[in-house]
Amino acid sequence: MSGETVLVTGAGGFNGRRMVRFLSEKGYLVRATDVRGDVADEIRASGASEFVRADLVRRDGLERLVKDVDVVFHIAALFDYLAPLEKLRLVNVEGTKNLLDAVVKEGGVSRVIVWSSVAVYGIVNERNYRLPVTEDQPLTPECPGAYDRSKREQEEVALRYFREHELPVTVIRPAPIYGPGNMYGVYNLIWFVAKGVLPFLSENAAKISLPLVHVDDVCGAAHFLAGRKEAVGEIYNVVDDNTLNAKESLELVAALTGARPVELPIAPLKLFAKLLRQLSKVSAFMAKRRGERQRIEPDMLNYLLGNFYFSNEKLKKAGYKFKYPDRRVGLAETISWYMEKGLL
Repeated sequence: MSGETVLVTGAGGFNGRRMVRFLSEKGYLVRATDVRGDVADEIRASGASEFVRADLVRRDGLERLVKDVDVVFHIAALFDYLAPLEKLRLVNVEGTKNLLDAVVKEGGVSRVIVWSSVAVYGIVNERNYRLPVTEDQPLTPECPGAYDRSKREQEEVALRYFREHELPVTVIRPAPIYGPGNMYGVYNLIWFVAKGVLPFLSENAAKISLPLVHVDDVCGAAHFLAGRKEAVGEIYNVVDDNTLNAKESLELVAALTGARPVELPIAPLKLFAKLLRQLSKVSAFMAKRRGERQRIEPDMLNYLLGNFYFSNEKLKKAGYKFKYPDRRVGLAETISWYMEKGLL
């Protein structure tokens, strides 16, 4: 694959920028695209040989975007737990459809790697799934989050193009992604713990998994699968080895940030869920008063209420070797970066 022309969508985002650098360092000609034009210089500095501003919601120009491209790494998405479903569908579902339409019409693309998310699994617990969750299990109808539902629909679009147009699509389902440069999602969780404002049930947290994956492994897995013929039409979870349970993970973050973990005594899980919802409401109220974005988002808190334990065996059996199988190393590096930048 080295020397080929590849397209990275969503190149201005956290994962997109890292993917551009990853591919350019391996010798690819990287055509990068993003809806924002103000990130062009930063993306070129990451190693992109070409930047094309494009909005995947608009069909105009998308065939030119994919012209002479060998592999498409489709990362672009609206990742926002507070966004309405209609807006999420427009970007995540219709945007993907428009891109794949252009790929079909232009032809010549040997692989499309579509970024989905473990969010498609909805509420994960022993009632809805066999744990750890594997890719072949039916998705539960218990999927309350608007972002989660939009990613399900995005997957359905991608796999339909594989079936109906024989488009060589591979879908990856990353866990919540962390690493230096991450400023949403996992960063918020780390910030809460560092500030001593995120409580957790000690007994419950010791029994559940908190899924994470380092951004370098998302990039590495996507690149690895792009070169595997047997990955066409397949779905892969991309998550680390779950070496620590949720309690151990939160305690590690507290130790690395010098914070004191807010561990609560035994209490009914339903009561704890009500407490988290109240915290979210307080966060929304305070954010509105300050003219800021709400930090404690309801959908993100679901990760403390279920048992989001995912298997990565399919990916490892395919031959991928994780750079950060143990989150202790990656979290230490990431938190060190946050502290150097004054972000905690």
